[in-house]
Parts: sequence; C-alpha cells; structure tokens
Amino acid sequence: LRERTGWQLHAPERLLAGAPWPGPAHAEPALDLDTTLRTHVAADLHRWVDALLEGSLPAAAAIAAGLGDYPIYVTRDLDQARRYAARRYAGQIERRYGLLASSCAENLRGHAPRIKEDGIGVGYGRWYEGSPRGKNYCCALQTAVSEFGCQGLELDLSVVCWGDDLTWAEGQWAQRAGKKRRGARAPQRLRKNAYRVLLTRGRDGICIFVPPEPAVLMDPVDAALRSAGAQRLLDG
Repeated sequence: LRERTGWQLHAPERLLAGAPWPGPAHAEPALDLDTTLRTHVAADLHRWVDALLEGSLPAAAAIAAGLGDYPIYVTRDLDQARRYAARRYAGQIERRYGLLASSCAENLRGHAPRIKEDGIGVGYGRWYEGSPRGKNYCCALQTAVSEFGCQGLELDLSVVCWGDDLTWAEGQWAQRAGKKRRGARAPQRLRKNAYRVLLTRGRDGICIFVPPEPAVLMDPVDAALRSAGAQRLLDG
C-alpha cells in the first residue's frame, strides 16, 4: 500500500492513529463498525441453535419462546417460504433474503440448486448484489449458497433448506458425509458446524424448509424442529 502514492486513505479515526500511511488520510466515523449490526436477539439465537444441535429439544423450545418478534418457522413447501419472504419484504428493495443449503445435502438439487462455489467464476457477488431480475440473485429464491458462501455474512431473512446430511434418529442427530467429505475427521461435528452457520445468518428471522422426501429421513427432522420451538409457517 505504501507504493500506492495516488491513493487516499479513508478509515475510522482510531485506526488512523499511528498508521504508517504516507498519503492523504481522512477520518470517517461512519466506517467505524464498533457496534454490532446484528439483531438484539442474536445471542439468544445462538443459544437456540446450540441447544438444537446438541439434541436438547426442550431447552431449545424454551429459548425459542423467549425470542420475541424473531420468528423461527418451518415448512415442508418451499414455494410457501418463497411467498412468505416476498410478502414480508414487498417494496423493500434494500432488503436481502435467500436460500441457504448445506454443501453435503443430496436431496435438495431439485429444490434449491447451489450456485457455483469452487474454481473460477464463483458467483457470490451476483448472488448477494446482482440484478433483481437475475435467476441467481438471492431474492429470486431460485438458487442457494452453502455454508461456505454465507459464513461471516448475513441476510435479513434466511431460508434454510435442511438436507439429508443431518437427520434425526433415536433422539439424536445423525450425519451423512457427502462424497467430498468422506474420510473427514469428526464428520458429525463438521455437519453440525455447517448447520450452525446456516441457522445464524438471518437478522430478522429464519424460515426452515424441510423437503418432503425422503420422508423416512425428513419427517423426523420436521418433528424435531417443531419440538425445538420452530413454528409451522402458515399462509396469510
């Protein structure tokens, strides 16, 4: 950066103090992100996700009951989730909502195909800030990004598509590692951490889509989420 003599530096005042910058520098208070932009219930949301993924469903339900106006919905119909998101943010073009899906899920391809996330041409920029008419724009709710594409980022509303890589059986979560993850150390921890990321991206709420198939795997997931305090999404 020292070689960029034609550049001007804009930064919070506290970062400019003692900064080894030879060119013009401007203090910008608006750039000082000293307070969280997350919802005030973010801490409780993380507690809910922790309890859910630990399999402590009654504890999760108690936490969910105290989240106030932060909704956690579950639906078996992705179109219903799309209608809800579009209706909730109608006319608010600055809002961002989108589909999130685990990188190891294999039963979501017909519902929420993921954008290209490896190699050259990764489409994250177009997904988050692309043309509103584009198929791969997040608010079009046609394509999803995985935990790798949303980690550290946020949406106003996240529509989390639950996959067959983390299912509920005999009172606990069971993982199925994807083909790319077979042989990985601590595969269940990896799957839980993936869903921990997916479930904590929404500022205003979460809508969880549980596919109807395969019913033998996904019906228990739906029941577990309901037992953990997620509310059935209703039209209207």
